[in-house]
Amino acid sequence: MIPFDSFLIDVFWLIGLGFAVAWVNAAFPGRHLVEIFSGIILVLFWVSSIGMYCEWSAAAWMWKMMGAESGRDWMINSGIFNFDWRNLTVGSHILFGTLFAAYPLWLYTGLRIGYSIFGRRKD
Repeated sequence: MIPFDSFLIDVFWLIGLGFAVAWVNAAFPGRHLVEIFSGIILVLFWVSSIGMYCEWSAAAWMWKMMGAESGRDWMINSGIFNFDWRNLTVGSHILFGTLFAAYPLWLYTGLRIGYSIFGRRKD
């Protein structure tokens, strides 16, 4: 699991990892590495991020390592902000669910940037 994730940093991690996967595709074409790596990245991010947001006990080590009161506190405040994470509205949960659903978009954005630099190879 990725211990340095929160809503604030996940976008940048996913774009950067998409960029790296595009480089791998250019260096080692034709091996389905884009699909494999993209799937692994998304599963790891969703398990760790949603696990923290839902305060899954198996993810507790991550938010404790960051010094947050809970996983939801870490995901929302990232150790920087001071939003009230204890009293969220239904709209807030919908917003955060939308952010989780957008993770493939951020990874794809990184892939597109990488493809524009390294090219896309399908051998």
